[in-house]
This record gives sequence, C-alpha cells and structure tokens, in this order.
Amino acid sequence: MSPLLLLKRHYLQQVRAGTKTATIRPWKTTTLKPGDRLVFSGGVRAIITRVVRCTIDTVSAADCQADGFASSRAFRRAMRDIYPQLADDAPCVVLHFRLAPLPRRT
Repeated sequence: MSPLLLLKRHYLQQVRAGTKTATIRPWKTTTLKPGDRLVFSGGVRAIITRVVRCTIDTVSAADCQADGFASSRAFRRAMRDIYPQLADDAPCVVLHFRLAPLPRRT
C-alpha cells in the first residue's frame, strides 16, 4: 500500500499543474526510496524519483524550487508557519517525484 501524504489545497494544485515536483518533510528518517509510490491527499498518485536527506537550513535552493517555493527563504518561512517549533538544524527529507500515469480503464 502506498503511503498517504497530506497536502494543503494550494500545494495539491501545484502538484497537479506539474509546478511542484518535490515535497520537503521534517522527518528524521524515511524508508521511502526511488521507485516507491505515494498518494497525496485528493488521490493524486506519484512515483518517487529521488530522496535527499538534509536539514532545514541546508535544503538547496533547487530543492526549494522543486517544492514550489521561489526561494530558500520563502521555504523556511512557510515551514515555520506550519511547524513553529522547528529548529534550523532539524532533519528533513526531500522527496522528488513525478506524477504516476493514470490506470488504464478496461
């Protein structure tokens, strides 16, 4: 069974539009790996293409942009809005993904 990741409506719209191709989670670790499948809220299915482990303050600008943010600063501001107690050196996982093809109807 594919893990379910919750996204706010705005972020889900970005995934559907193809402008959000990663999600950054404040997780210490993960067992997810490239090739694993995800299901986002709303039933949107994706396949993980890359997993990056880092800390909040070392997330790359490219990873922030893949997550739909204009800059690293905008990403950190959004994370603090969602997780007010999050430290700069908190571990996180960047899950890069592509949308999964829709199942064929028979």
